[in-house]
Amino acid sequence: MRFGLCLSGEDALKGSECGADYTEINAAKLLGMGGDEFSRYKEYVKTGRIITYSCNGLVAPEVRLTGDVDYKRVREYSEKLFYLLAELGVTMLV
Repeated sequence: MRFGLCLSGEDALKGSECGADYTEINAAKLLGMGGDEFSRYKEYVKTGRIITYSCNGLVAPEVRLTGDVDYKRVREYSEKLFYLLAELGVTMLV
């Protein structure tokens, strides 16, 4: 059995320090990170200080997928988000 925590950003370091095997990040929050914050997070992942292979919260509440859908916005959101997830090596969406 593996022990994981749902944490984002700098909080993910705390999960690693308390013995979690991995952290599950909120995908939509990645887009809210500034460039410097994302770069630091990516470096933590690259060096193994944070182990993350899965994410939750794929679609931000403001991106509508039902009703009056702005498909251009959904596509732009998805392309940018999946690029960031690939940069982090995420392989599972929850």
